[in-house]
Amino acid sequence: MIKQLIGTLVAGSSGLPYDFGDKGWQNLQADEQASEFVWLLDPVQFNFVDTTFMQESYPVVIMFLKKTKLDATPQQLDAATDAMRMHVRSFVNYAVSQKQLVKAITDLRSIEIHHALDADYSGWMLYATIQPYATESTCY
Repeated sequence: MIKQLIGTLVAGSSGLPYDFGDKGWQNLQADEQASEFVWLLDPVQFNFVDTTFMQESYPVVIMFLKKTKLDATPQQLDAATDAMRMHVRSFVNYAVSQKQLVKAITDLRSIEIHHALDADYSGWMLYATIQPYATESTCY
């Protein structure tokens, strides 16, 4: 459920291509058209917030990446990471505004990254805890 929720939030905030997991990383890397994208790192875990209503929160790591060259200048890397920082901010603002989907988004922090996973991508890693509203799929 959280993977789909994050996809919905990405689509609403930036419209960037989004995927998750190892296969998703390979798909995004192989996509020659995607110069920017969002990738959710695995594994996804959850914590029980309220066992009465089976409410869960999900500490997640989401990467907002832009293609950069390995020999990019510091100015080029700054331009790429600045653009992706704006997508991180847009994602957080959109998530906060989606009261019908997201009960809370907390523990926010970001780390700037260059050449993620030895690839030609730079941007930001967003660490957040997302608590979606309980739905029928999460209430057992």
